[in-house]
Amino acid sequence: MGDSVHWFVVQCASEDEAQVRASRILNWLIEHKIVVASPCPNTGLYPPGAGAQGYDPRIEYCGVQLVPERTVFHAGDSGLDGLACPSCRQVAAVEAIAWDDAVGSWFAGQDDVTLSCPACSHASRLHDWQFLPMPWAFGNLGVGFCNWWPDEALTQALLAELGADVRQVHAHA
Repeated sequence: MGDSVHWFVVQCASEDEAQVRASRILNWLIEHKIVVASPCPNTGLYPPGAGAQGYDPRIEYCGVQLVPERTVFHAGDSGLDGLACPSCRQVAAVEAIAWDDAVGSWFAGQDDVTLSCPACSHASRLHDWQFLPMPWAFGNLGVGFCNWWPDEALTQALLAELGADVRQVHAHA
């Protein structure tokens, strides 16, 4: 059995803004006792705090990870079966669309990368495409709950704290 991470990804934050927002969200998590103030030296994760729910205390690799840098947050071992066009909703096979070139361009710093749909020819931002079977996200800030599934109350509070343009990604390794 591998590790699971439930990511909350802020898609459009600049790298400078990501550093500031990562610090702010970490302080919020500490203030609400969701995590403790210091990361675990063995894992680098912020362990669950006294106010945390939804984790198994027997799992050593469990806690919150902050990634304040340009990252492709993908579904891990879930793979990639296709991409759904945000305009016409048709699913394109991975072989029918240059998604890997677009992802590489985004990772290299081109925030305005688009993909053209083979079915309707409409070009849409990479961020807007639905990667299947599990969502992917592209952002400069990720808050990952490693081997810990936040309950609905924490999820909603975290989404409110992170603001607009957040995508959730479930990764499994």
